[in-house]
Amino acid sequence: MKHGSDEFRELAARGTILRCQVGSGVHGIAIDGHDDRDEMGICIEPPEYVIGLRRFEQYEYRTQPEHHRSGPGDLDLVIYGLRKWMRLALQGNPSVLLPLFVPDDEIVSITPLGRELRECTTMILSRQAGHRFAGYLEAQRRGLLSRDGKGRCPVADLIPHRRRPCASCPWRTDTAGRLAFANLVEYADGTCGKPGSEAALGAVMFACHSSRSGATGSSSRPR
Repeated sequence: MKHGSDEFRELAARGTILRCQVGSGVHGIAIDGHDDRDEMGICIEPPEYVIGLRRFEQYEYRTQPEHHRSGPGDLDLVIYGLRKWMRLALQGNPSVLLPLFVPDDEIVSITPLGRELRECTTMILSRQAGHRFAGYLEAQRRGLLSRDGKGRCPVADLIPHRRRPCASCPWRTDTAGRLAFANLVEYADGTCGKPGSEAALGAVMFACHSSRSGATGSSSRPR
């Protein structure tokens, strides 16, 4: 492993000022007996790795060999050098900011310098974090809506005619209640059928009468 050498392990062990649990465990969504454990730490590099020619950015340890998926009870640990961690934190990296906010009972080890770092939150956070968190949330949303859970092949992309209906669409005036539906996803929720008689995944839900499909009369009104 690139960052898992004995040299880096010793540097991290000697200089760690803060180490805590991160990932699903700290968010309370890990399932006992089914998930691994993710930990992150911050260490202060020796002077020769700061002003000399030697370099240290992070130390990594995984219970499983490289390129093997972690399993229940496995540990995935990364300990960043203070300089790299601060650079990522100032950029608003959501995962890297976690050690500043985890509850005390999620802290594995901490020194007086680690406590001092956790008290510097207002000096580290910036508005850049908001953009990073928004991007992170969007990636999670796409993952939830995707077939593979990784943001690829979102379910919405599999439904044809994902166009917002125009103000004069006939289907908008069929029933007063349908005026509340702002887009296809909301509308599809109410027209996907009932348990045992669900609509096919690729079924056409509607096509705006101004769209090419709607203009041909293929589906200008709700199913």
